[in-house]
Amino acid sequence: MKILRFATLLAVIVASMTSCNFKDDWYSEPTVDMFVLSICVRDSAGKNLVAPLGEEYYNSDPNRTKYRNEVDPAKYSLTVSLAGQYESYQASFLSIKFDDDYKMCPQRESDWKYDVDGNWYLVSQLSKASEQNQAVYEPITYIVRCFAVFGDDKEHKIEAWWKEDKDRAVTSGKYFECTKATFDGNPITPVKGVTHYDNSESRDFVGYFLNIVRGVVLE
Repeated sequence: MKILRFATLLAVIVASMTSCNFKDDWYSEPTVDMFVLSICVRDSAGKNLVAPLGEEYYNSDPNRTKYRNEVDPAKYSLTVSLAGQYESYQASFLSIKFDDDYKMCPQRESDWKYDVDGNWYLVSQLSKASEQNQAVYEPITYIVRCFAVFGDDKEHKIEAWWKEDKDRAVTSGKYFECTKATFDGNPITPVKGVTHYDNSESRDFVGYFLNIVRGVVLE
């Protein structure tokens, strides 16, 4: 049943956007470009500052009994924009726990919460309607404001450069790999993580992870 839970969550992650603009709705288009970026912020002592948001197990629907990896929207803001486009778009984070190998931690069948150790990340899963000849996005800009994580009310900027991952062709669209990134103007190396959720290398979840120390950038 844990494998089924992985499949359910990953299907939610990759079946996200819809139009020529960025969206994070929960349905898919026939062809979409997909980008998955996760951030973890720690203090100088190594404390995971994302963890308190995840451990709230926020649920936007009080009648729902199972956790949907939501983050309280009152506690952060996220806007996303493409290079060369004036308009930016409101987006949202998921809170997901990963192990030290960047594999998604299993969730309890009863309520889909975690009872294993792991590292909390804020996960941005974005898609847009595919452009036939668009193989590079340089960059996508993420503007994040979150007092709980950063300890201030300032806007923090992540820029991520993406190119088509030609090794991961899928019928529903194109996956993109993050080739480089910056956090508040400082270079940071994205780490690729892969989670196999049905023992098949052809069906996996690929995301890119940024590990940030508040005030310092980890490469």
